[in-house]
Amino acid sequence: MRVQRKHVLAAGVAVVASAVVAVGTGLGFADSAPARASVCQGSVTFSAEGGAPAATSDRFPVGTRLRVTNLDNNRSTTVTVTGPSGSCVLLNATAMDQVREPGKNVIRRNVVERLDGGDAAQPGGGAAQPGGANQPGSGQPGAASACAGSVTFSAEGGAPAATSDRFPVGTRLRVTNLDNNRSTTVTVTGPSGSCVLLNATAMDQVREPGKNVIRRNVVERLDGGDAAQPGGGAAQPGGANQPGSGQPGAASACAGSVTFSAEGGAPAATSDRFPVGTRLRVTNLDNNRSTTVTVTGPSGSCVLLNATAMDQVREPGKNVIRRNVVEVLR
Repeated sequence: MRVQRKHVLAAGVAVVASAVVAVGTGLGFADSAPARASVCQGSVTFSAEGGAPAATSDRFPVGTRLRVTNLDNNRSTTVTVTGPSGSCVLLNATAMDQVREPGKNVIRRNVVERLDGGDAAQPGGGAAQPGGANQPGSGQPGAASACAGSVTFSAEGGAPAATSDRFPVGTRLRVTNLDNNRSTTVTVTGPSGSCVLLNATAMDQVREPGKNVIRRNVVERLDGGDAAQPGGGAAQPGGANQPGSGQPGAASACAGSVTFSAEGGAPAATSDRFPVGTRLRVTNLDNNRSTTVTVTGPSGSCVLLNATAMDQVREPGKNVIRRNVVEVLR
């Protein structure tokens, strides 16, 4: 399989109640960890990057020191934020190895603490700004990128292409990896949960060996259209991504691609939209296979399937379902 199991976007501030601990992914009882607030809400995952323990963030500026604790095994890692990403905290591989449980690529029950005495996470606090490390246009400092944060990819093949939650289908983009100055030109073919999510072919044209994420990049729009607009590429009710139970015209409860974590167990999902206990039916419109799942906790996605549920609906070799419908079952 060519893709490391998926990165998960997470943001927000956890809240502490008197008898429980607010953790990154849910509520833990007071005897499970010290009573303290997490500065990030949702699951913690990682990139393929090595080196000393480190993290990237869309909330904290470069240089911020964070302690990330996995409440399922009480292991902690202390990391320094080295750049922007699409997550409140995205660990590198070294840091993840210090805290993960064997075989798991996501930490749902966690607490993230800021160690340098700064303010709590602020939305966009770590996102690159025009002229920053992530922004040089065509490798030249000073020009703005159309997307802030890391660029990653799906397992889909075919001609170089991308999906997006910012740009409409047909938009042409040039993505440059500033660490090796390699570029790819892609056309947006559908919605996803990222500003730009490359397919495997496009990623192979720009990646460095062994890396599944491009932190220092620039994304340029080539067709003369407006800059990225939030939600610009998201599927709308009645569109290709939306048919309810496979019937054209019914709205999906989620717009964009569906992906998964490495967690096993009975078919289940996590969500940033639906409360714990919500039952959802997820249908892959490319093969008409469905899975029914219960939401077991929060994540950075409208619906993030676990590995068991994904295996019930995926097409062979694909780690993302672009044409899907998500239904809430009462």
